[in-house]
Amino acid sequence: MLSFFNLSILIDNYIFQIDNCPIQPFIDCGIVPYFIEFLQLDENPALQLEAAWVITNIAYNIAHVRYLIEADVVPILIRLLSSPNHDVKTQAVWAIGYIVDKNVEYRDIVLADGVLPALLEAAEDCLTDTDPSKLNTMKLIAYALSSLSYGEPLPDLRSTLPLLTRLLCLKEEDIVDRACSIVCNMSRGGKVNRDAVIQEDLSTVKLSVFKRILIGVEFPKVFIEFPNYELG
Repeated sequence: MLSFFNLSILIDNYIFQIDNCPIQPFIDCGIVPYFIEFLQLDENPALQLEAAWVITNIAYNIAHVRYLIEADVVPILIRLLSSPNHDVKTQAVWAIGYIVDKNVEYRDIVLADGVLPALLEAAEDCLTDTDPSKLNTMKLIAYALSSLSYGEPLPDLRSTLPLLTRLLCLKEEDIVDRACSIVCNMSRGGKVNRDAVIQEDLSTVKLSVFKRILIGVEFPKVFIEFPNYELG
């Protein structure tokens, strides 16, 4: 008899391995709500992880994100950001990053559900742990945060600045690149965000990163744009 766990692996492998795999048949047959239920089985993190993989692969196609939002998967994924199982937490971050990517409407829905403090807490957990596996999670968190910083009007992202200051001092190019993008977007993203960036005095940190790029030692692909501040 096929277990729910094996079924999750089977479906996830099918979606993951086939280019442009049609997702709609899975939605139409009514199986996705079962995976959303599996996400809530804290006593079975292995099944949670496989279910999160399925949800992530569905969210990768923006055409199906609205379905996931209307199925109330977002609050469940946000709760999983505090999961004691690191793999489950990482997969939840990945799914959220896909959901908010390049869509202001979905971004605002996820923000309203409380994703920002949950992401910041997950980031703190990664930065205070020397486990190498936490680096990949931190990259995904930086990706999700950068997705939250795109589109107009920009939301209030002032609470991210202490974290961004720390991320700009790391030696991981992908993370520094994302952090620079967020700071630059905030600098253009309305008076509240712009003033917060100025008051945080990130200029010294940004110039330090900029010097490391100029001498060619680190971050050859990172681009930093220094916006022109306007009064008013």
